[in-house]
Amino acid sequence: MLVVALGVAVFLPALGREIGVDDREARHAEIAREMVQRGDYLVPHVLGEPYVDKPPLFNITLALMFQLTGRVDFLTARLPGALCSIAMALAIYVLGRRWYGARAGLWAAVIWATSWLVVEWGRTARMDMMMAGLILFGILLADAAVTAARKQARAILWCAASLLIAGGVLSKGPQALFFFVVVFVFMWRVRRGRWLAPVQYWAALVVIAAGLWAGWAIVTEIRDPGHFRAMLKYWNEVGVKGHLKRPWLYFDQMLIRTAPWSLFSVGAIYWLVRRLRRSGLDLAAAPFLAFAISIVVMTFIPNKREHYLLPILPLWSLFLAGFLDGAVSQRQRGSTPDGGSERPIPRWAFEIPLYVCLVGFALLLPAGAAAWILSKHAGKGIGVAVLSAAFASAAAGLYFGWRGARVSPASPARAVALLMLTVAILAASSMPVIRWFIDKRPPQIEMYAEIASALGSPARPSLGAPIGEFGVDDEYLFFKINRDVAFLRNKMKLSEYLKAPGERCLIVRTASMNEIRPLLSRPALEVKDWQAGTDSKNAISLLVISP
Repeated sequence: MLVVALGVAVFLPALGREIGVDDREARHAEIAREMVQRGDYLVPHVLGEPYVDKPPLFNITLALMFQLTGRVDFLTARLPGALCSIAMALAIYVLGRRWYGARAGLWAAVIWATSWLVVEWGRTARMDMMMAGLILFGILLADAAVTAARKQARAILWCAASLLIAGGVLSKGPQALFFFVVVFVFMWRVRRGRWLAPVQYWAALVVIAAGLWAGWAIVTEIRDPGHFRAMLKYWNEVGVKGHLKRPWLYFDQMLIRTAPWSLFSVGAIYWLVRRLRRSGLDLAAAPFLAFAISIVVMTFIPNKREHYLLPILPLWSLFLAGFLDGAVSQRQRGSTPDGGSERPIPRWAFEIPLYVCLVGFALLLPAGAAAWILSKHAGKGIGVAVLSAAFASAAAGLYFGWRGARVSPASPARAVALLMLTVAILAASSMPVIRWFIDKRPPQIEMYAEIASALGSPARPSLGAPIGEFGVDDEYLFFKINRDVAFLRNKMKLSEYLKAPGERCLIVRTASMNEIRPLLSRPALEVKDWQAGTDSKNAISLLVISP
């Protein structure tokens, strides 16, 4: 229940607020809307053109959510990713409980749900969280399959895991197979004492994943010849080489985007090396080694984005939680986490990072509250209350970590738990409180809302004539409009549209009006000219062409 409550508090509040909407998020929401509009769930389209960047599973999920709820908005578009993030926190808890213990599982779920990379991407209408979730659920079922006593249960669980991984492939691409296989190899080695699983495991995985992929590809090629080949060409030319960034991107972003938990990474690696030297490969080491191999392979691939870390972030969370649980257990029992007699984990590996985190929050949070009071932002009362609650938690953690250890052996665990509470308060309030009052609503959102209001909804249109667009190419705008639109990609199509009988509406960039006027053969009324802020280049006009 604690994991679910944390997930709900972090990922669901103010989910539909339209701040921080990037072009990709609007694109996937518009693709799903056009799926519903066209009734085509196999070949994605965006602004009337086939979308060849990614497979369709995520967009299908969004389209089904639109139909299920009857709402076409960013709240509905973001809901699958948010629910997946909550489910992933539960899966991490279960894996942590199976591999380390109940407390480590809970701490791993908290580390996952409060890492800023997850907080940010768990609230977006993007496919990455779905792929990461399907991989993680596949890992959980595979672990259950490996440890199942009955042969029939193993087969059912493995086929279910393979189906989830196939879904991951259909949500973004074949990289889902790589992330799963790396973890499974180490899992099999630890659970069964061998590096290679029997061939029937691999055969079932390949047959299910390849069969689902091939089935979609064949049906897609029948429906829209060339679509699948165009997607493979895009992956080869752009997908692998599209975002060239510094080689060490994943290493520094992992530390930055998972702070403050990453401050324990040096001590955790030291603890891991000691375990490997003493007892060899075990479940404590398997998550980190799979994570390390994955991040090294990712580093050598030219295409780099920070959020590509999401599929392996659960392994990082489990690894850090295992270390924290081991260090706390050692101090409570006066022995090493596995009951051995080796020297204890040094203070620099555990206590010093813990104090740095708690002292840092204890110093920065009052300063943040004071700055909020002196600022012009609204919501001063609730903002100060949230920051004060986080400060109280950090201060209590300092007490248990620094002075309480002399009184109770449970103090280290309380200090870690209070640090997690501090970060959880900040993560849960990041959108409904902090960003709600600090982030400004982009001016184009008001413009889009006004245009959508002028045109009306599909059920109650203000202007009942057919709608066309020329030169706008803005997924966000047409998602907000939520009407059937003829996307006119060249002047020939524009001319045919304008010459068609009956009343017509045309959405066009104001800067393109000089190109439109010579093509008009009938009177046209410019309903309004919208402009977002001071940027006249993006001004939009709405024309109504007489019958």
